[in-house]
Amino acid sequence: MTQSLPFKDVTWDQGVIARIVTGKLPSLVDDANAALIQELCSLMEMCWKAQPTERPTAESCQKAINGMPMLTPGMSGLDRNADLERLSELGRICQSRGEYGRAFNCFVGALEDWNVNGGPLTSTLSVLSNLTQLARHQKNYSETIVHYDVIWRLHRERNEENRNAIADALCDLAELHRLRNEPNETIELQPECWGTQDEERRTEALCKIAEEHQLKNQHDKAIQLHTEALAMSTKLGDGKGGAEALWGLAEGYRLRCEYKTAIWIYEDAKEISTKLGDRKRTADVLWGLADAHRHRGEYEEAIPVYTEALEICTNLGNTVGRADALWGLANAHRLRGEYGEAIPVYTEGLEIRTKLDDEKGTADALWGLADAHRLRGEYGEAIPHYTEALEIRTKLDDEKGTAGVLWGLADAHRHRCEYGEAIRLYTRDLQIRTKLNDEEGTADALWGLADARRGRGESGEAITLYTRSLEIRTKLDNEEGTAYALCGLADAHRH
Repeated sequence: MTQSLPFKDVTWDQGVIARIVTGKLPSLVDDANAALIQELCSLMEMCWKAQPTERPTAESCQKAINGMPMLTPGMSGLDRNADLERLSELGRICQSRGEYGRAFNCFVGALEDWNVNGGPLTSTLSVLSNLTQLARHQKNYSETIVHYDVIWRLHRERNEENRNAIADALCDLAELHRLRNEPNETIELQPECWGTQDEERRTEALCKIAEEHQLKNQHDKAIQLHTEALAMSTKLGDGKGGAEALWGLAEGYRLRCEYKTAIWIYEDAKEISTKLGDRKRTADVLWGLADAHRHRGEYEEAIPVYTEALEICTNLGNTVGRADALWGLANAHRLRGEYGEAIPVYTEGLEIRTKLDDEKGTADALWGLADAHRLRGEYGEAIPHYTEALEIRTKLDDEKGTAGVLWGLADAHRHRCEYGEAIRLYTRDLQIRTKLNDEEGTADALWGLADARRGRGESGEAITLYTRSLEIRTKLDNEEGTAYALCGLADAHRH
């Protein structure tokens, strides 16, 4: 492994024994070759422990070695196809361990080797598929897209016959353009592979194009394409393609706020994906179904569906899906007034988002947690959570999200009679709401600002602000908001 004997500088047996007894073992850090196989070296060090009870068992050693790449450092004279396979294997192992940066480098190295020395096209396309997944974590789309372009060019030059594999590569290339926020490139590239696909691949391509339109908020076009994909998969008897198309179709209606229609379609998608045993897709469908119920105020229906999605994601080890389900479930409990149930669920989701370095998800969880504490009258607990969420959302340039946090934070300070701080925060919220042309949010900010002014005894300023809030809420037919504005306005006049 190191291409030298252990203790090569010691010339007598007793010297070796002395080194071992005193714990002066060979270095696995300074050796360049050993540094390439850190996992094996770490296992060796554990086996060298002086106390036998601290050493790993033979069974655990076998399991650890089975999870290591079969690569030997310092090898020479290998055929190039073997190098491609070894790099691919190492990349897959790193990917499974969550070492995405290292995995990305291995896969890119495998592709560079293929570009120079050639090799099996199918193996290379498998590497490309892994790269597509890793691109989400690394956001290193440009370098990967270059390799796809090379693959497609060489395929045409060699007149390869593996049409379905090339179609997969082109669809993956389209996905990378989507990740680079280049939906126009994606939409142009996808149809290029249709002539190489069978009917099922065409269905998949339609769904991918529909997703691009969905990301551009072009829900009408997305619904049209998913409907075409559904008709095609139904004709073919393709259950998996049908479930995919139904899920995308339901998503389109949900994002278009047509929740009742979305629920019907989600139910059909759930039935098919459950029958197929596709638990990952079933979890996605359940989350969308629960979210549609939540937006309709049907919290009793939403909560068990979120719970079922959470259970599946937990069993699958889907951490992101678990965090999403926790967030939806906590929101449903909060909106139902069940703050005691919501708080621990938000807290669990927050821990996951923090571990994932998901700043947006972390801010959302912090906001929900803060709001649940505020609504329970626990303003001291709410304020630090709101403050942390505000920092993240401001950093992310999320104006709408920032405004929501500002209002909650201001309201917590107002209830603590800290009117100066509340007025400052309500004013910032009002400026953002006005800029976004958010009439409802503007009315809420005006009402909060008015109430803080009234609490500080500034009745004249409060009356003006209440009046403005009343005008907007009346226009929006917001009866509850109108009542609050009238009550505050009357109280300001009374004083």
